[in-house]
Amino acid sequence: MDALSFYSTKIEANETIAEIEKLLVSHGAAEIAKRYEAGAFIAGLSFKLNVEAGLVNFRLEAKIDQVLAVINEQVERFRYVGKAGSGRGEVLLPGAKKIKGRKITRLVPRRLKGDRDHARNVAWRIVKACLEAQLTMAALGQAKVEEVLLPWMTDGRGTTLFAYMEQAQYQGLLEHRPGGENG
Repeated sequence: MDALSFYSTKIEANETIAEIEKLLVSHGAAEIAKRYEAGAFIAGLSFKLNVEAGLVNFRLEAKIDQVLAVINEQVERFRYVGKAGSGRGEVLLPGAKKIKGRKITRLVPRRLKGDRDHARNVAWRIVKACLEAQLTMAALGQAKVEEVLLPWMTDGRGTTLFAYMEQAQYQGLLEHRPGGENG
């Protein structure tokens, strides 16, 4: 995996969430609700969209713990090497050693390791970027809104279509492979 997108963001999660809400409203969201983590931080958004068939429920979540784990791993993994005092050079692979006469600079700074607030900011920026890409496809006529947001569609009780498919082990969707293995 390349360095995590938006790892250097300075934009607070609440600002990003407000941008997401504005984006959803501009694409027809009829209702938007927030789900809080430990009563303090927004962990997810539920919203309803009017589509051709009627009002449909969706749920977006920022998976903070997963983003934090990736940031923690990348703090150690990604480094740049360049001449002392110069800009960034080539990327060093994991386990690479310092090159004599060259300075190694971390691409993902050590100060971000374990920073849950920063991981929250990064997670919401990634959700927003993904949502923008999906809604752009719909705006360009490449797909319907409900089509690009299908994994996040819910049954009204909050269970996503993806969760149903995963629980059913993608029954009826997996290709049969020789030897009896599906996948």
